[in-house]
Amino acid sequence: MDKEKRDIDYKWFLDNQAELFKKYPDKFLIISECNILGAFDTFENAMKEALKQKKAGEFLIQQCVKDSSPIQYYNRAVFFK
Repeated sequence: MDKEKRDIDYKWFLDNQAELFKKYPDKFLIISECNILGAFDTFENAMKEALKQKKAGEFLIQQCVKDSSPIQYYNRAVFFK
């Protein structure tokens, strides 16, 4: 996984969150290389489609919510201390 690229994708999402919310309210977005590859009603459907298009680690899935506290979904097991 190229963490730097996913960090760039996440920053791009945050920078464009208001506009993205207008187009994709509450959808789960597949984001790769600062592009939206798809928008889905569920995380599960977004993950299924993302894995058809990209390898694990080449995308992130982000729910497009209105508030400034977005929830980030990871595309593989992640452990926090």
